Amino acid sequence: MITNYLSWYKDLEVKLQGCTNAHSLFSSAVCEPTNILAEQMHKFQAKGIESYLDVSNAWGHPALIKSIANRYDVNEQRVATTNGVSNGIYLLCRALLSKNDHAVIESPAYEPLVATADSVGSRITYWKRKPPEYLFDYDDLKRTVKPDTTLLIVSNLHNPSGALLRDDQLKELACVAQQINPTIKIAVDEVYHDFTSDTQMPAATLDDCFISLNSLTKVYGLGCVHTGWILAECAVIDKIKRVQLMVEGSGAKLLEGFVSFIIEHLDEYLNRAVEIVSKNRRLLVQYLRPLLSDGILSGKIPKYGCTYFPRILGVNDSWMFIERLAEQYKVYVVPGRFFGEPEHIRIGFGEKPEKLKTSLERFTEAAYALLQ
Repeated sequence: MITNYLSWYKDLEVKLQGCTNAHSLFSSAVCEPTNILAEQMHKFQAKGIESYLDVSNAWGHPALIKSIANRYDVNEQRVATTNGVSNGIYLLCRALLSKNDHAVIESPAYEPLVATADSVGSRITYWKRKPPEYLFDYDDLKRTVKPDTTLLIVSNLHNPSGALLRDDQLKELACVAQQINPTIKIAVDEVYHDFTSDTQMPAATLDDCFISLNSLTKVYGLGCVHTGWILAECAVIDKIKRVQLMVEGSGAKLLEGFVSFIIEHLDEYLNRAVEIVSKNRRLLVQYLRPLLSDGILSGKIPKYGCTYFPRILGVNDSWMFIERLAEQYKVYVVPGRFFGEPEHIRIGFGEKPEKLKTSLERFTEAAYALLQ
């Protein structure tokens, strides 16, 4: 399944840098909140940068850890800061998995969830999410999890489909898995989860078997500060920190101090993101409904998040369509093969609404021309 999605993505970002005629539907993050960010920088400076520098941040800036803990109502000892979720996944797998340990991973899956477990030398079994809802079969879980399964890895909201796992579903997941192995840990990639923060807390607050990973990149559009975190029981956090020492050392004190200030004002960023994505979801419905009705695409447009994972009907692999889409129409989407589902594509809709509208117009035109 490992097909090097991140290299493809970064190469494409470099290729399109400065292009004015490219229509991006491949980014899975909300567009950057540059105006709010500039205002926060001025307020941070006015508050006094010195107070954030005159501390030790050996295990992460104390102000940042405190801000995250307060945000999600957890003990500070249950927080580890990371350089985004991908870095968090790496640290977690290195801390909890050894060669030949058994890991169960959802499918379709965000590639780094698989790649790090694979790089450790783990034995990987996939647990299938079934379209169109992309939920789990818990009877299948009983067949998939083994008494020696160390780690179960899922995402919520699901990447790429945007499907939500409710608390009752997460609790059932934990109950079934723990009946087979009482010591199993369940990692939940929650990088899109804050879109549901008004209705659901992180999984790590439900049971000590859960480990939550999150960042400011996707929901908040703050990839520029490249900050994430892990919430888990203290024993897991301690293991993660020991790995962190070998690959990172101390964090960037000034950056982490500023991010702690951002998190204290995070609702402003969240409200902006929710407004943008709500507008964009309506645009997605408007432009893609005809393609769904005409049998060109299939797949439910998600209620939450900013990614959509439709299937292209009548093809086994979307790669040729994606290449022609880029070459002839300058529209860029993510190939489903990077998630183990080559007949699908992933569309990101976190862009500014006016830019998204133009991209969807071009995509619709291309789909009718190339797929009918």
